[in-house]
Amino acid sequence: MSLRPSYEELAALVAVQARVIDELRAENAELRARVAELERRLGMDSSNSSKPPSSDPLEKKAGRSQRERSKERRPGGQKGRVGRALEMVAEPDRIERIDPVECAGCHNSLADAVDAGFRAVQVFDIPLVEQQVTELHLARRRCACGTVTAAPAPAGVHGPTCYGPNLRAFATLLAADGQISTERTAKLIEGLLNIPVSTGFVDRCLTRLDEPLADFEAHLKQALRRAEVIGTDETPISLSGAPGYAYTVHAENLTWYGAADNRGHAALDGFGILPGHHGVLIRDDYVGYHKYDTHLAGVQLCCAHILRDLQGVIDNAPDAERAAWAQAAQRVLREAGRAVEQARADGDTSCRPASRNASQPSSARPYAAASPSTRTHRAPRRARPASSRSGYATRATKSSASPGTSPQG
Repeated sequence: MSLRPSYEELAALVAVQARVIDELRAENAELRARVAELERRLGMDSSNSSKPPSSDPLEKKAGRSQRERSKERRPGGQKGRVGRALEMVAEPDRIERIDPVECAGCHNSLADAVDAGFRAVQVFDIPLVEQQVTELHLARRRCACGTVTAAPAPAGVHGPTCYGPNLRAFATLLAADGQISTERTAKLIEGLLNIPVSTGFVDRCLTRLDEPLADFEAHLKQALRRAEVIGTDETPISLSGAPGYAYTVHAENLTWYGAADNRGHAALDGFGILPGHHGVLIRDDYVGYHKYDTHLAGVQLCCAHILRDLQGVIDNAPDAERAAWAQAAQRVLREAGRAVEQARADGDTSCRPASRNASQPSSARPYAAASPSTRTHRAPRRARPASSRSGYATRATKSSASPGTSPQG
């Protein structure tokens, strides 16, 4: 009796094996794709993606910045720069004489030695800051009519005890202009001045600063809404110990800062700037901004973000040929940026035709033209919506930010 399988049995076995091979191939391809995606994510940092620098690992690769080092400018002070150095003053505030105790040759005492002149050295320093408590006696006088009148307390003085205007100004300067948290401001004041203050004191100083700026912030937001070009960005921060986001909107010579506990439309609408803007918006590709595109004259994706995204393509390309288009696009963007900087330095309001042609080499033009993220696109116009009031604490300042670039994110 023969034990050999029949043709039909062998054909069925081959069909089963072929099906298993196909399934294994599909599973292998899926696993390879997942491994490639995980490797791509592991290779992402602030230099080749939109991830913030705070998320970079400790062993972050060096030299990954997308900023090009100038070939003309050397590190340090530039030619023609006016240097600043300490120079001796003609009349010092205090003179202190230091006499040698013993002879450098025979080591005898120099107490009765003849004076042979001196070498002057001037030390520039600040005196030790010490707390000074001033007790104000608010006198009372009785008039001939019988009325007793008390002297009013100076502005800012209240209660039996309070901090003075100089300390309040110092706390406000540290927290507001220095952008230091209330907790660190209180610690710095105690460490520098040996005056323990509470975080509530620092908060009240900031409140006094913010109150007169209410009208200024309203005018600032109105100016930003009317600007032809504005840029916006956001970055994660710690907000009162909880996760939050810091926002910025800027135009030429104007910058507004705000903070919120979320990254959604509740914050973006609540700030009351983007809903009323109808010009060109420079932004990254965060989906929260997309809903404003319909009433904008145009949208320009931030070049810094595009450069980082292109670097991500280069870093994860399987070979040099597939990375070539991203490298060409980076070159085009950088050359265009240099052309804009040169036009500004020359006092021009637009790039000259020769500069525009030079900034786009023929080998890179197909890549630049094929990428929708490298050009400004126009959006349809619609009726201007009513702006909403902000429900978040904000701080507004003036700066020299350029509308042609978006803040780093």
